[in-house]
Amino acid sequence: MYCTNYHDDYTRNKADKLAIVSVDAKDVVYRTTADQLPNPEAFSKWKKWSDKSYHRIHLGNCVYKDHNVSLGKFEYTLSTEQLEEDEAARERIHLLYQKTDRVLKRILTQKQYRRFKMRFEIGLDEKEIADIEGVSQPAVSQALSKAIEIVKKEFGD
Repeated sequence: MYCTNYHDDYTRNKADKLAIVSVDAKDVVYRTTADQLPNPEAFSKWKKWSDKSYHRIHLGNCVYKDHNVSLGKFEYTLSTEQLEEDEAARERIHLLYQKTDRVLKRILTQKQYRRFKMRFEIGLDEKEIADIEGVSQPAVSQALSKAIEIVKKEFGD
């Protein structure tokens, strides 16, 4: 590895043989020593675990920084990029949802809008909606049919 970041968690933890070193979000360094744990075996176990855990993170960061990618690390990099693309897509979908919701509020009556949302957003069936609203199932069916007709007209078939 060509990565030489001497201030990452792995390097700090590995360099300090007498403590488990961790850093919080404000870059405050904490040292957990053997005398703070129940016994030396517990310290040894957690020190090895932290070294191994920090090392995996360190290698992932180095692969990203050095562009020195093995197939396994390449798959990790792709999944990170895919997560970023997915987040952007979720944001676009959310904005489209908000825009569509504003149109639905404008073109439907309050009753139609409420029943439309319960049916198609929450996933309730007509009988469940009728029970919630204290009306008959045919009344819900009629309101939904009219709402669907209006939505189709607005957005096209």
